Amino acid sequence: MTGAGAAFAGAAVNRLLDPRLVLAGFALLMIAAGTRMLAGGDWVGGGCALPEGGVNWRGCLPKSIAGGLAVGFLTGLFGVGGGFLIIPAFVLLLGLPMGSAVATSLAVIVVNSAAGFAAHLGEVHLDPAVTLAFASTAVVGSVLAGRLAHRVPTVRLQRWFAYLIFAVAPFVLVQVAASGPG
Repeated sequence: MTGAGAAFAGAAVNRLLDPRLVLAGFALLMIAAGTRMLAGGDWVGGGCALPEGGVNWRGCLPKSIAGGLAVGFLTGLFGVGGGFLIIPAFVLLLGLPMGSAVATSLAVIVVNSAAGFAAHLGEVHLDPAVTLAFASTAVVGSVLAGRLAHRVPTVRLQRWFAYLIFAVAPFVLVQVAASGPG
């Protein structure tokens, strides 16, 4: 829930910044996330993991709150769901296993995205046809990808996602350069 409130703050800061600066920051954040995903190593960490599984929330609550604030703020600032930030936060800070981190991140993304959407509501025109077409296609794709993901090793999924990030980030930077001065 800390992320939802921070998403409003991120959206407020977004309105104060040059859109080119926001896009450039987003591209750089994507590159950093992709680099971390390719770095390999043991993703499970943080002092929060219990030996029998699960999370020691008493000791990890401060980390959860700080991570939620940071991811929520970036969600509002950049207008993204934040999955590429939430999953590393869950795994590295809290010690959740990758499968639990992915599943939990999806629930968090819904809440953070709804807050970011509400913060921007009324400022831009929302095309219902485009929204419905994109959302319904994304839902179908998510269901299919979720079924496929169980058959693909986690390390391979991480690499594929990192490569996708590396493909999109330069495109975003080119858009920033092509848009010229604000």
